[in-house]
Amino acid sequence: MVRSLREAIQRVAPLVVPHGPGVVSGLCSVVVVLARGRIVDSGPDGEVVTAPGSAPGRALVAAGPRLVLS
Repeated sequence: MVRSLREAIQRVAPLVVPHGPGVVSGLCSVVVVLARGRIVDSGPDGEVVTAPGSAPGRALVAAGPRLVLS
């Protein structure tokens, strides 16, 4: 739904507030991590989700589900 809305309205950037990195990946081009109302990480989606630079960013990524291939 957010993707189609973003495509329909070219000049509007939706604000997505997920509580896990899985929702962000592939949906957003820029990710901002907030902790106590302050920006603690920001950058391209892949960079922030795969290598967060702050303790709250690392905790957020660690809290997400892991894909295990057997």
